[in-house]
Amino acid sequence: MIVSSMRIERYYSSVREEVSLINDDALALLDNQDYIGFFKGCGSSYVRSIRRVQELTAIFKYQEASAEKAASFAKSIEVPPGSNSGTSSSELKKSKFNEANKSLTIKILGFGLGLGTSAQGTLLATSLAEYFKIMEFGFRAFTQGENAKSIGMVYGIETLPWVDNPHFQASSNVLDVDIEVPLPKILIPKAFTKDRTVRIFVNDVDTRSLFRCKETAFHMDKFGYCCDGSWLLNITSSEYEKEDQNIETSNFVCAPTRTLDKSVVKNNMSINAEFVSRLDSMVTHKMNQIFILENCVTALIGFPETFDDYLLKEQGYGRGVVRESSVLEMKIALNPTGDYSLIKFLGEEVEEWLDMYYQPCIAALFGTNIGSSPDVEPKFFMAYGWIQHDACAEFACLSDNMRWDRQNGGCVQGILNGRSSPLNSSNDNCKKDDNNECQYQSSDLSEFRDNVEDCWANGNIPFDFMNRFCMPVLTNNRIDAEDHEQNQELARSCRV
Repeated sequence: MIVSSMRIERYYSSVREEVSLINDDALALLDNQDYIGFFKGCGSSYVRSIRRVQELTAIFKYQEASAEKAASFAKSIEVPPGSNSGTSSSELKKSKFNEANKSLTIKILGFGLGLGTSAQGTLLATSLAEYFKIMEFGFRAFTQGENAKSIGMVYGIETLPWVDNPHFQASSNVLDVDIEVPLPKILIPKAFTKDRTVRIFVNDVDTRSLFRCKETAFHMDKFGYCCDGSWLLNITSSEYEKEDQNIETSNFVCAPTRTLDKSVVKNNMSINAEFVSRLDSMVTHKMNQIFILENCVTALIGFPETFDDYLLKEQGYGRGVVRESSVLEMKIALNPTGDYSLIKFLGEEVEEWLDMYYQPCIAALFGTNIGSSPDVEPKFFMAYGWIQHDACAEFACLSDNMRWDRQNGGCVQGILNGRSSPLNSSNDNCKKDDNNECQYQSSDLSEFRDNVEDCWANGNIPFDFMNRFCMPVLTNNRIDAEDHEQNQELARSCRV
């Protein structure tokens, strides 16, 4: 067998950013400062360049009893007939190559060819002479076809964040707005003792008299920080006021602000864009899980009891895992009580995750929970990265198959994890209804979990069955009699 390949890699086909503009619909979102809508629709990055590859591969297969003749025939194939090497078509047709010529098959595979009118030809070869013509045609198709520069299989993609795109920067005003945020405490100077000895600051007349600020015009707040009088915030009235420097105690705190550097603004928007895309994909994934579970359970119920002992064909990630499962085992895992209860609790789980984690996180990103107005503040989206918001920094909630913890807040393993999903003993952090009561009671979930505790034993995890066998396809194999009796007994106990 001989393999011959001709391959061309085009370095890249790059976007000309000065003429590649964002479309009008996306611009409308930016004009309205709907950044989340933009990043959901357009993603957090754009494709700046594409690297393509074109290839023509031929596989020669022949049989020859003599190793010497086989090597000689292979050497004759390597050089095109009529080339300066001296090999000719007549040499390939010599009687000593009869066996090889009779058994010779040529398989040609083309990838990313441009088959335009200027490069007409065929990939069918019935002889070596025709094969050499195909190679010439392939080279023309690679280099001379219509739109040759933009034809080929995608070999690599270069992506850049939208905030690095000049048109996006101009349309979103990301570099035009000045964003002021509170100065971190670590950057605010502290008062020190006059004799430079280390002392603990206390907001009383005796201790304050021992401390002073480096800048004589600055004031000491109640914690010993120093700032200009215009940055003293009255914690009682929540207003900026001035106070006398020579006071016995202070009720003010230093709250200076600073204008964020443009690079920080860009980084915050880029980080939040990635996070919003991640959240959006998680919402889609959770909704898809509900639909998959519902369709899978419906399909299982469609199988009559006579098919309960048949083994299932693995569909998903578990291929090759030595663990066979029958139709009845899957029914027990995904519909243990026989009344679609698992789908009901999964739906409640997703709804509560959206209400208790997703919505507060989005609100924090846009500052709707800051100040007296509930309106969205687009500047807030650029002021802080998502990890700085407590509502978003519940990292457990960003994993698959997690549900809201009604007892402690945050997220724990969801119902699809089977027996690994913990029970909630209280409703302190639950989703509230219009009467300010828990919309879903933990007692209902606990009762369901107690009833199906044995059904999910021995590694029967709903999520595992969904990924390996949905949608269910039967094989011709069946479980043995002993396993049949065990499954039947377990099914009866689950449906009591």
